[in-house]
Amino acid sequence: MRKTKKFLFSIFALGMASFSLISCGDSEKTTTKTITESVGPTETETETPTTSNPILDIIGEFNWEEYAGATFTYKLGEDGEEIEVSATITKEETTIPSCTKDGLNTYIAKVVINGEEFIEKKEEVVPKLNHKYENPEYVWAYDYSTCKASVYCEYCQNEITEEVTSTKDVLNEVSCSRDGLTKYTVEFTNEVFEDQEVEVTTPKTEDHDYTYKYTWSIDNKECMAEAVCSVCNGTITEKKETEESIITTATCLQDGIIIYTANFDNYIFETQSKEVNIGRASHKLDKYYGYPATFFNEGRIEHNKCTVCGKLFDLSGKEITDASIPVLSKEISLAINNDKYALTLVEDNENSIQWKLEASEVKVGDTIKLFLKDGSEYSFFNGDGIDDDYKVTVDATDVTFNVLATPNGVAISLEYETEEKGIFVEVTNDSGVTLYPMSEINYNFGTETNSYVYGYISLLVGDKVLIKDTINDKTYGYNDILESEIWRSHYFTCGDNGEIIINTTDRVGFEFSRNGDEKLTLAFVHDPVTVTSMEVGVKGEVDTAPLTKNTISEDSNEYGYALHMLNHETTVNATDIKEYILANGYIVYQIELPISAPMSIYLKDNSGNTYGYSVFESKYSSSDFTYSNDEGYIHLETSGTYVIMFIPSCGNIAISFAPASASSDAYYMTSKESSFTGLTKDSNNIVTVSNIDFDKNGYIAFTDSSYNMLTVTLDTTTDFIVSSTLLMCTKAGKYTLTLNLDTLVVHVDVVEYVTLSGLVDGAAINLGSYSSKTFKRNASNEAEVVAEGMVITAANQYVSIMDPNGEGVTDITVASDSSSLISLLAAGSYFLVFAETGTYNIYVNEDTHVVRVVKTA
Repeated sequence: MRKTKKFLFSIFALGMASFSLISCGDSEKTTTKTITESVGPTETETETPTTSNPILDIIGEFNWEEYAGATFTYKLGEDGEEIEVSATITKEETTIPSCTKDGLNTYIAKVVINGEEFIEKKEEVVPKLNHKYENPEYVWAYDYSTCKASVYCEYCQNEITEEVTSTKDVLNEVSCSRDGLTKYTVEFTNEVFEDQEVEVTTPKTEDHDYTYKYTWSIDNKECMAEAVCSVCNGTITEKKETEESIITTATCLQDGIIIYTANFDNYIFETQSKEVNIGRASHKLDKYYGYPATFFNEGRIEHNKCTVCGKLFDLSGKEITDASIPVLSKEISLAINNDKYALTLVEDNENSIQWKLEASEVKVGDTIKLFLKDGSEYSFFNGDGIDDDYKVTVDATDVTFNVLATPNGVAISLEYETEEKGIFVEVTNDSGVTLYPMSEINYNFGTETNSYVYGYISLLVGDKVLIKDTINDKTYGYNDILESEIWRSHYFTCGDNGEIIINTTDRVGFEFSRNGDEKLTLAFVHDPVTVTSMEVGVKGEVDTAPLTKNTISEDSNEYGYALHMLNHETTVNATDIKEYILANGYIVYQIELPISAPMSIYLKDNSGNTYGYSVFESKYSSSDFTYSNDEGYIHLETSGTYVIMFIPSCGNIAISFAPASASSDAYYMTSKESSFTGLTKDSNNIVTVSNIDFDKNGYIAFTDSSYNMLTVTLDTTTDFIVSSTLLMCTKAGKYTLTLNLDTLVVHVDVVEYVTLSGLVDGAAINLGSYSSKTFKRNASNEAEVVAEGMVITAANQYVSIMDPNGEGVTDITVASDSSSLISLLAAGSYFLVFAETGTYNIYVNEDTHVVRVVKTA
């Protein structure tokens, strides 16, 4: 479209380059009209009032063809010819359009006429631009739960954002066998953004979907864990030993509860616990050995007792309520050749019961049996008139059976009028003939000895003495006295018929047939003498030498032997001697004295009383020297060193001797010897005494080469102690001793200890007679000692186990393998009761004192 405007141009004669465009039309005002379109330029029309140029009027106008071009039509003056020329168009972008404001372009049309420029400007409003959003950015959340879109305008950098929650679509579930695949989708509301989707792969997981199984072993000592994956079927196993915790200890009174716990190494397995009720435990049984009932005490059957609940059970396991056996009924009977007769109870005391049976006649060989009320046979010890086979040994009439029960058993003896059989001391004097029955005695002080003894009989001068053996119808007299005692003519002489004629008024003890030698020894004792000191003197000389007072220990062998003899039931007429020892002690005055024979000696007490040959008791003296009576003095006829002793309790003198001609370096004598034994020293000046047997409280003494007593010391106090010049043994055994003659120090080595010694209570235990066996080392088991060949002649016969000092061993127990053969008489008793007759070896463990027996016949 072509628009034409008329302008009046005035050219000033002044020649200025500027010009004015003056409208040749309406002269009142200029109107600008702007038209704005949504797309394209805005046209502005301006009307300029016509202006007259007084110099030269060029009337013209620019005709615009939009903004691309324009022409200028003009004429000179009002009447001039109209001329049209093309204008030059220059565009200026005054304001650049943006997304927030319009732009403005200025177009300048220019013509040159006659060297002068004519210019017209035309402005174009450029509408503001629309935003230009391109290449938006999409950002997903780390877990794809949202997606945020953002974009910037290329023109104004304005940012648009939108965040949208995604939609999740699991295409493949993740598992331990395959990767997971999930699609996330977002839809934006702003059209600038496109909908987005993303597929996310999740690597297959190590987390299996396990099913667990736990299997316990039968004894719950192990637990097997198994895990099986339900997806991939993968299997894991682990076997674990369990730990055991006792919640409740099982006893016979309550169930036991144990919790077994398995702690697995693999973390996927949980700790497993299992509580198990193991039920009740068996009874905890202690065995109690049985022992028979007696007439004084209840017996007891062999049984077991539960230490927990206290219930009792017999050996078959059956529960019982009482294990006691009632005290035996006192209604008993005696059978003579199987004819039973009721016994009459005549005495019933706490510790003794006596029955009697009067019988008109008995004959040798009659069999005697004892029966209880229930008809069972009961064993007994055989006494007078009954032998070991329980048969009568005499023919007699009007006899009485005496049945005596004590806690140790029952003894039956026969009382009858007949010539008594046995060993007797027969004393004949003006009063007639008196028989003193001798008893067989066993004593084990150093050596085991059997003898017939009786003592002490008060004899007068002129009494005639014989030993009568009415069993074997033998008689013994002066010619049967032990040879070492025949010299004692001051005590006795030989009668016309071989009897012993007593020459002094004294108390005399008799011992016959020691160890079966059928020899007789006499022990003369005098009244006890109370003295405070003793001296020894030599006939014809004034000077005397004091004796040393020694008190024999009550634990010693000598003290025990003395009281053993004094307490024995056959040792009569010795009360004052026993009372003296108990009141004052067993005192011995002693001196060691070198004698150059011949020499006559005597002793003198603190009151001036003298003692000599009349109280010299050779029974207690050595027989290695000769002596005689020198007007009442003791005349010593052999040179040597003498130990002279005075024993106040019996008023006797005793002498020990060592020959003067000996040439040893040292000497020793033990309590089991009556003379010294020589010793030869080695290159170190040491003498040795080897393998010597000592009883408990036995002693040894050492002298130098001149028989001077040595005061020695010990390098240890084990098993020996020093007592004056003696070494006393505190534990019986066999020892080797070495004495250093320079230092006088004794060293002791034990070879072996003396072990237990056994005593069997024989048939006549209540009559004071018994036999014995001594234990020896068991060659097959060094821990044991054995007494072999013990003969048991009756069921329920007792055997006592004694220690070397004659004391009962009260802590013995019976081995289980011997319980059918032996039992304890009572708890804490040292008596074994044998169930049946036979010959046995008895074994005792020295450490545990467990006794077992082996029946050999």
